Amino acid sequence: MYDELKKAMLAAVGAAAVTAEKAREAVDGLAERGEAAVEQGKAKTDELRRSVGARMDLAARRADLAAQMAGLSEEELEQVRALVERLRAARADAANAADAANAADAVDAADAADAADAADAANAADAANAAGAADAADAPGADGPDAPTA
Repeated sequence: MYDELKKAMLAAVGAAAVTAEKAREAVDGLAERGEAAVEQGKAKTDELRRSVGARMDLAARRADLAAQMAGLSEEELEQVRALVERLRAARADAANAADAANAADAVDAADAADAADAADAANAADAANAAGAADAADAPGADGPDAPTA
């Protein structure tokens, strides 16, 4: 009975040790996850600050521009309008040129694919013709090595 009691006590101590180790591993895992979450939170906060800062800078520049434009004469405002129209036209031309370049690239790619398909078809036809010629040469009655001599 003493041995059984001793075994039960040792089993309880062993179970407590295993439980403590598992608990320590769980706490360490949670701590690592918490640290990762804190780092992600810091990164998101920094990104948000930069974004808000950039928007505030843009708003400030627009306000400065509006203040400067308020003091312009009608002739100067007309010059600004003409400049804005030229900039818009240049932007549209650049977009159209990019679209045209993309379309030309697509046409070039399609032409290359068509050329490759045509080459494949020609190679297949050549192979078929060569196979047909070889079959004809092997046919009975053909003037080949098996042909009867007179």
